[in-house]
Amino acid sequence: MNSVRNNVQILGNLGQDPQVITTESGKKIARFSIAATESYTDAKGQRIQNTHWFRVVAWEGVAASAEKKLSKGSKVVVHGKLSTNNWTDKNGVKHNDVVIVASEFVPMEAVVKE
Repeated sequence: MNSVRNNVQILGNLGQDPQVITTESGKKIARFSIAATESYTDAKGQRIQNTHWFRVVAWEGVAASAEKKLSKGSKVVVHGKLSTNNWTDKNGVKHNDVVIVASEFVPMEAVVKE
């Protein structure tokens, strides 16, 4: 049951090509963002759409696969966990950042609808 505690799944479109770097120790990291749009009808009967942006980080094999298979505009489902980074800048202002650490992804172009 522990694997359910920090689990996220997002369906959306990539906002840009994955940016991939290799660390000094040889580990590959890919970073990209996903736009997920939700829509609903408000109390006045108007259709409302909200787009939420999520930042994604992928490591090693997942990063290599993202580099090969994903590009700006790609529709994808990302599975992973949330990770929070906290820091204080040089002016003493505290910041926090939440990203999705991808454990896998599924390009939706690969899914055939019948």
